Amino acid sequence: MVSDQMRVIDPPSRGHLEWSAWILAAYQVLRPHFKSDEEAIEYLGEASLRGFDTRMLRFGVWLLLRSCRGNTGRAKAALGAMLTQYGASFNWQAIEKSDEVEMQVHRCFYVDFFRSHDLPLLTTVLCRLDKLWFDRIDPKKHGLRFDYDRYETMSRGAERCLFPVVRVTVEASK
Repeated sequence: MVSDQMRVIDPPSRGHLEWSAWILAAYQVLRPHFKSDEEAIEYLGEASLRGFDTRMLRFGVWLLLRSCRGNTGRAKAALGAMLTQYGASFNWQAIEKSDEVEMQVHRCFYVDFFRSHDLPLLTTVLCRLDKLWFDRIDPKKHGLRFDYDRYETMSRGAERCLFPVVRVTVEASK
């Protein structure tokens, strides 16, 4: 935290630094106990998901998705409100198209932090948390789906993170 203090540019970035430093420290302590970097990162990623996949989070996501039902404008507003809370250390935009909303992240505190420590793949620990939201989108209930075929992240080498949420037509049951 001391060596990366210059990354604190607003209140949210302080939290990002604390979280990133915790993950880096955990990785450094745990890494010798695993056969590979990937195995240690997988362990940290799974542990992080278990810690965040709580009943309250699932309820909040359920409420959010219920409010969006097939409405990409509402999905854009929800994604935007969520990302605004990440602060100035993220650069993003939510683009609404005719049948979808694309959230794009062009600068990410976590990517910058882990790249500076020569461990860009460690960013994937945090990227997994996005799945808590996107995996819960049920096309039949919400009229939306997350397009995993187009999903990409900077932690996996993409130029930007791309989160495409597509409106789907739900046929009425007979």
